Amino acid sequence: MSQATVSPTLNRGFTLVEMIVVLAIMAVATSSGFVAYFKYRDKQEVARSADTLAESLRLAHRMALGGVKPQICGANSLEGYLVSIVDTDVMVSAKCGSVITPIKTSTYSPEIVAVPSSFLFRVLSGATSSVSISLSKGEYAAQVLVNESGTVTIGATQ
Repeated sequence: MSQATVSPTLNRGFTLVEMIVVLAIMAVATSSGFVAYFKYRDKQEVARSADTLAESLRLAHRMALGGVKPQICGANSLEGYLVSIVDTDVMVSAKCGSVITPIKTSTYSPEIVAVPSSFLFRVLSGATSSVSISLSKGEYAAQVLVNESGTVTIGATQ
């Protein structure tokens, strides 16, 4: 009497349970990767926006220190450069008497909170009131600070 033996090389496939376990592990790893990427993207966007905002403020400060007067001001005397922050828009304008001439407008995607919401870099001195500007998106935030002498600094992104 001969007995049939089953060779172990004939069962080479994976079971359905093994396949589902592997797919579940891959799904968890992929989703955690997406979460980490979006957090990283938000943090970088806040940091980049803080850098860009600080550069706009430094431009207004330099122009005020130099007494750079736009031609559109005409005979009006230059008082300084006005920075206005409304929602996500930042506008740098030349203030010549009662005439306000926009120089640069930027829109940011992070939420911006400024105290006060508008301030003036005075001509030739560059002095202004002390200002704290917060940018935030999701769990990340950065601060741009302007002191009384007009110096602009960026706080750490949290």
